[in-house]
Amino acid sequence: MIIKKVLNSSVVLVDDEGIEKIALGKGIGFGKKQGETVLISSIDKLFQSVNTPQAQHLLGLLNEVPSIYFDLAQDIIEQAKQVLNTPLQDSLWIGLTDHIYFAVERFEKGFVFDNKVFWEIKSYYGKEYQIGYYAIKLLNKTFNISLPEAEAANIAFHFINAQQSSDKSDASRIAKLIGDLETLVRYSLNVHFKNDEISYQRFITHIRFFAERFFADKMLQDGNQALFDQICRTMPEGMRQATKIQTYLEEHYNKTITIDELTYLAIHFERLTRKR
Repeated sequence: MIIKKVLNSSVVLVDDEGIEKIALGKGIGFGKKQGETVLISSIDKLFQSVNTPQAQHLLGLLNEVPSIYFDLAQDIIEQAKQVLNTPLQDSLWIGLTDHIYFAVERFEKGFVFDNKVFWEIKSYYGKEYQIGYYAIKLLNKTFNISLPEAEAANIAFHFINAQQSSDKSDASRIAKLIGDLETLVRYSLNVHFKNDEISYQRFITHIRFFAERFFADKMLQDGNQALFDQICRTMPEGMRQATKIQTYLEEHYNKTITIDELTYLAIHFERLTRKR
């Protein structure tokens, strides 16, 4: 690939056998000039056309956002890859760059916003929150500022959504539902869970994926009536607690969960009740 134009130290416009493309990579444009070759190994992301919505969004950012933010975003994403060990959506790099630039600009102007689901994000999306915390420490060190810890949760949203199959995923709604259900369970069972208990961690993991399926309208649909009947007979307490969740969801979301979802909720509740 041949460089047609250096857009900034992290982004270059290239010619790939007659097709204009945008190549992204940390330091990919540093010290480079038009006509030089770009090594494939130095490219982190390649836009196959300059006319796609994502490419156009990127070109717009390049006119506003200093190049250091693109490098910082790449650093954060590399850290995320090690922590999450899962594929991330291509759009993450652009959205994250825009976010951290705005977060720093907002802070320097004296605007600091709370995150209404900070506790839920920190508690139920620990790995994503860890990345967000890494990000604010990096930004604070780089710009000699003091972004609040709530900003780590704001950044974590990007990594929660980047793991979803749909761009319409709503991390805030999911986190709130997890928190509401966990609170309902605590009061219903009249017990204080320890966050490091394996039964609690398993339950929260199940609730997290259930919430994602619930909002995506992709609930389990096996229709396993035999298993449902068996769990009703052998795990009556777990089913009783699961039915409370079912009622809560019907009242607050006007949505009925499937018997398969109810069955697996009951199984996890049964495990929790045995720990009381």
